[in-house]
Amino acid sequence: MIKGMKFIDKRQCREALDDYKILRGYDIRITRSTKQIIQAQCMGCSCEWRIWASMCKNEKSFQIKTIPKEHTCIPFSFEKGRRKITSAWLARRYLERIRLLPNIKLRELKMIIDQELNYKASFKLCFHARKKVLAQIVGDYRGQFGLLRDYVHEVLSKNPESTCKITTSTDGEYVFAGVYICLGALKKGMVEGCRRVLSVDGCFIKGPWKG
Repeated sequence: MIKGMKFIDKRQCREALDDYKILRGYDIRITRSTKQIIQAQCMGCSCEWRIWASMCKNEKSFQIKTIPKEHTCIPFSFEKGRRKITSAWLARRYLERIRLLPNIKLRELKMIIDQELNYKASFKLCFHARKKVLAQIVGDYRGQFGLLRDYVHEVLSKNPESTCKITTSTDGEYVFAGVYICLGALKKGMVEGCRRVLSVDGCFIKGPWKG
């Protein structure tokens, strides 16, 4: 965290501040927060560290405007129970790790967190962190299925002679079953080139729903 550092928006600025205080071991608390500004200070003994970040003019980005003094307190990274780590923060930090290993056991996740952060995480904290990540991953997949019709519409608008069909099965609600796409350029090439071999390819669906 240095003067002049810029962030995409306030959310990213808050996340960076959370990373800083947890990984460095400082007791930093938000003292003022509005749409335009974030003000925080270190609550360590006699520490005068302060930070002021605000929205840039004519932009949505946030920038650190002032950090008048350095820390004079001693970080408590190695003192048990002093750092406050939330399941939301762990979910954000280990999102990609859990995405690659969705079936990771709680004991293994706890071991990774304890070693990397020098922190004795509870199984309850690890459980909620993993639950948040898996819910986010499933939500991403569900949202992508919902974009299929937009994708097909875009293909047809750019390749008018294409064939696009989405099939669904119904079991009380419509569920995606498959999508078939043949681009117009491929049809034209087949006819004009008199090709004698037709190849139809399929793609395996990975993630929460196999297919």
